[in-house]
Amino acid sequence: MMQTLQHPFRTDHSLLPFRPDIHLGKKGILETLVQTSLYQTASDMAALYSLNPDAETFSLSLGLGIYRFPAKFDRDMEWVDFLFHCGDSLVLNRRSGKNFLNGILMNPDMKSGYVLPLFKKNTISDMVVLNSRVINHYGRKNCTDLCSLGRICSDLLY
Repeated sequence: MMQTLQHPFRTDHSLLPFRPDIHLGKKGILETLVQTSLYQTASDMAALYSLNPDAETFSLSLGLGIYRFPAKFDRDMEWVDFLFHCGDSLVLNRRSGKNFLNGILMNPDMKSGYVLPLFKKNTISDMVVLNSRVINHYGRKNCTDLCSLGRICSDLLY
């Protein structure tokens, strides 16, 4: 019987099963979250940003993809401030004019972006930022799965 190689990106876009190495603690859970998010959404970039103790900046903790990542996002950036106020994921499926959400696109080649916040005691402690070179990349299924995954990770971590 002939075996076929599977494409590294799953086509069903299911984010589960999610199998973090809990023996590595927070690091293992967050690394698995970023890897799972990247591969299962077929994104071009995925990065984890963690809130610094000064609560003024999010610093890059992990970046996956072939592009350069911003080293940090300041808390006073309009889209970051909006994320804190809305307390929900952000989705941008098309770069447009001077839209403040364009800031979630980490590279000029990116067309769609998604930000998944992780919570500690009802405040954002980390965020996963995903980008794609494809317009309208993040649909309802991706968003629903990512939100569920974010809640699972927040519960595991905090």
